[in-house]
This record gives sequence, structure tokens and C-alpha cells, in this order.
Amino acid sequence: MTQHRARQPIALSIPLVWNAGVRLWSPRAAPPPADDSFATFFETSEDPMAILDSTLRVAVANAAAARFLHTSVARLKGAAALEVDLLARLLTAASIPQRLKNDPSPVVDEVAVTDAEGQPIQCRIEAIALPRDRTLLHLRDTTATLRARGALRAAEALHRAVFAALPEVCWTMALPEERLLDISASVERLFGRQPADFRQHPELWEELVHPADRERVRDEFRRGIAGQRPFEIHFTGLHRDHHDLPHLVNRIVPIADDKGWVDRCEGFIEDLGVQHSLEVALRLTQANLRHTLEAVSSGVLVVRPGESGPEIAVCNRRLTEMLRLDAPLKPGTALSLAPAELRGLVHGSGSESEFDRRLLSDEVKDEVAELTDPVRVLRRYAGPLRDELGQVVGRIVTVEDITTSWTMQRQLAHAQKMESMGRLAGGVAHDFNNLLGTILGFSSLLLEQTPGDDPRRAGLEQVAHAAERASGLTAALLAFSRSARFERVPVSLNRVIEDSYQILRSTLDPSVAIVMKLEPSLPLLRGDALLLQQVVVNLVQEVRDRLTAGGTLHLSTRAFDRELPAEEKGDEGHVRRMISVEIRAAIERAPATSAPRA
Repeated sequence: MTQHRARQPIALSIPLVWNAGVRLWSPRAAPPPADDSFATFFETSEDPMAILDSTLRVAVANAAAARFLHTSVARLKGAAALEVDLLARLLTAASIPQRLKNDPSPVVDEVAVTDAEGQPIQCRIEAIALPRDRTLLHLRDTTATLRARGALRAAEALHRAVFAALPEVCWTMALPEERLLDISASVERLFGRQPADFRQHPELWEELVHPADRERVRDEFRRGIAGQRPFEIHFTGLHRDHHDLPHLVNRIVPIADDKGWVDRCEGFIEDLGVQHSLEVALRLTQANLRHTLEAVSSGVLVVRPGESGPEIAVCNRRLTEMLRLDAPLKPGTALSLAPAELRGLVHGSGSESEFDRRLLSDEVKDEVAELTDPVRVLRRYAGPLRDELGQVVGRIVTVEDITTSWTMQRQLAHAQKMESMGRLAGGVAHDFNNLLGTILGFSSLLLEQTPGDDPRRAGLEQVAHAAERASGLTAALLAFSRSARFERVPVSLNRVIEDSYQILRSTLDPSVAIVMKLEPSLPLLRGDALLLQQVVVNLVQEVRDRLTAGGTLHLSTRAFDRELPAEEKGDEGHVRRMISVEIRAAIERAPATSAPRA
């Protein structure tokens, strides 16, 4: 707190002679020569001054007194002091007339009154008895001082309230002696000590620091104070129960007086342990998220609004592999600078402007995109990315490679289509076979009734022969398209291929020749004849597109022995008998290309 030096009564420096209309004489001597120094001081002083006669009338007053009393010098001169409103209040409050009457010694007092408008005024009054029953009044307005003291008390109260309210340990220290002046009650929560303990034992201040850190903390403190700028000291504290308090920080502010000397400092000790734990947990969560993004089989992309438009926040390695990019895009990369494949995947079926509009929308899209070079089918899901308050802050796009499942679905659809066509063909073949039965029956009757030398007999024989061929073809179609329960029985692969000839012949161009080289000694195998026939037909269908007019389709079978691997060898031997079927397409006038299938 600022120390105020007591002001001496002004009367101690007043000459005893003032020769300016009012004469003061010494009781022991004749009037001395005139001295104008007091008159000059009286007139030019900024402090209100007045002289009262024995009847308490104003004999003379300076301009400062007139301003202070809200009147003029002319109106003050000769006026009764108790009739001047503010002056009367001051004299009455300090009991000046009575005190001078009882004791002629100087009177010094400080009183508080209100002016005509009801505003408080603090005033210091000095009353000095002069010869011939006159009194010198020296008034000094201390209202500003009063207000400053009130403001100081309010500031100190606010300072104490802030100290008590802050969760940090707040403290004040006098410099340069490094004497602790005050410490907040939070010291009990953090260190287990009462503020009163430090008033009784100031040396406890250093015991708040772990012994291993005390010398370092002391050196950093003194260097920081010498720098006269706010600074921080990180240290490990020591609880009253002798357990360590890691991750403490002391934030210190040096405070200088009006002359620039640092005479005290204030600080705030904060426990960063919770913050440190949260930072560790955050880093662990971020690491787990990175590992998860790298481990998932789907591509993940997060797009957020940026200063220059949408920018990439997350791009995992799987998405990079799907799009054949060189490396994952770094966070903060503008979407406009990303490769075209990535931009197309982000925008989806809409345009770039539409995506900018949807960036902060709740819209969800689930669609399939087909890429070329190489051919891939990707499933793209795009939805809003929300923060902890549920606000949309971006867009997340997940990409899944469904090429395999998409291909299998197409193959399944094709197989189902072929099955339906087979059933349809079977129905048509059944009806057609009934018609052929009628043709064969009547053609046989006509042949029986037609003599051998009849010229019409040759035509009837051709009709009967064509009907028999058609009947055989429909019988093969019926066998191929029938839906029966499959059984594993001994089957001749050669017989299966021979029975499939009619079907194969009908699916190939008439100019394509079919050459079959079937090994007679081929052993039987266990299986279903119909399933094996479907396998042969499907294999021929795969190589059919390679055949042109005049080509040749080679079908061959053979048996061979294959040595078993070590893990499959048992008591039955080390060699297994194998059967192979080979289908090869040959084109005339061009090098033959083969596609062996087994």
C-alpha cells in the first residue's frame, strides 16, 4: 500500500507580518517591515485559504477558496462564515469555533460532508489562531484521495476474491527479499497445506518444490525476475504426504512500482497432470484411429471446408491402392489439386458444384462406380461428418472394392438365365419330340405301304431319317436340361463326351469341324453324368468365340499318373491315377492357339 507522508500545517511557514490590507503584529515587538512573500503565496496557492475575524466573518479569501466554496472572492469578503453553505458545513463538522475558543493551539482535522447536490466531499481543515482574534483557515480537498482509497480497497477485495475463486494456487511475493506475502486457499487442494502454515513458517514455500528441482527452480525464478517479463517454470511438486506432483507449472508476473523498480511478483501454480493425461489419451486415440484406418479393407476419405474450398482431411492407404495412386494425400491438400480419379470418386454422380453444395448437408448417397484400366467396380458411400455437438463439419466417403462379388453376381445371373433357357429348351424339346413321334410314325407307315421301286420311297426315307436325327437331338436336349437329383456313380467320361456331341454340334458354326480323340482305356470315374456333360458344354462355350468359319474343335481324353505330395502320401501308395479332358480350338491358315482345360 502506498505510504503518505504526513503534511505539516501550513502555518509553520507563515510570516508573522502580512502587509496587504490585513496587518499581523507580534505581541512583543513593533510592526516589522512589510513582507509580500506571504501575500503572493496566499493569492497564488492552489489550496483554498481564508482568514476569519473574531466574529467569524471572512476578512480575506484567495481565489482557490472561492472556487472550492462555489462563490466569488468579492462575495466571500465580509460574509459570515456560517452563512456560506459549504464552509458552514465544514466548520460545524469539525467544531472549529468551539475548539479554537477552548484551546488556541492549531487544529487539524479531516471531515466528510455533502455539497449542495448531495455529493460526498472529504476535506482536511487546518485552523490556526492569529493575533487580534483572527483565524487562518487552510482547506484541502481530499475527495480524490478518499475515492482512491475506496478504489484501492475495492481492488484489494477483488484481488482476494479472484485469489479465492481461481482453481490455481495464487501467490504474492515481496522482492527482492523473496518474502511470501499471500497465498490462496487452493494450496490445500493441491499441496495439502493451509495458507496459515506459510504465515507461521515462510520456509514451507520452498518445500512445495521437489528436492530434485529446487536449485533449478530457484535459478530460473531469479533469472525470470531479472528479465522483468512474465515467465513460466515447469517443475515437479511435493505434497504434504510426500508424494510427487508431476506436471506443475508456475506462471509468474513481475510487478514494478511507479519508479520502475520490481518490488513484488505474483504467480499462479497450475496442475497440468489432467491436461497431460488428456493429451496422452488424445495421442493414443489418434494413433488407434490411424492404425484402424490403415487396417480396414475399405478406402476412407474425409473432406472438410477449407480456406480455398474443400480440402482433404483423411485419406487412408487402402483408398490409395484402389485408385492406383503413388502415395496417400496429405491432410490439408485442396480437393481441386487431387488426382482426377479421386475427384471423380468424391463427386460421385454429381458435378463439382453440387458436391460443394452437399459438403455440409445431411444427404446420404450409396452408389456403385465402375472404373477402367483395369476394370474395377467400387461401392461408394458418402454421408455427413459430425462433431461432438452434432453439427455437420464435413463429408466422409467410404469406398469398397466389390469387383469379385459383382462378377459373381453377374455369373450367377447368367447361370440363372441359362438355367431358365435350359428349362425352356427342355419344354420346347419335349413338345417337339411329340411332333417328331407323329412324323416318324406316319413316315414308317408310308414306307411299309410303299414298294421298293416306287420313286416316292427315297423322299419318305429322307423324311424318316431327318426325323430320327431330330429325335436324337431333342433327346439330348431333354437329357441336358432335366432337373434330377445328382448321384455319384461310376461314369465313363468318353461316353459323356459322345452323348454331348449333338448339343455341341448345334451350338457351333456348321463350318467348324469337331475332332474327338478319346482314349479307349480311360478308367471310369465317380460322378454325375449330367454335371460332367454341363462342364464339357461350358468349356466348349468358352472357346467357341475363338473359332471362325473353317476352324476345328479338338476334344481329347487321357489317363496319367501323378506323384502325390509328401503330406498326402499314405498306405495306398505314392501315385494317383488322374483323368484329363483337353479342349483345343484350331484356326485354319493361322498358328493354332490352344486352351487346355482339365
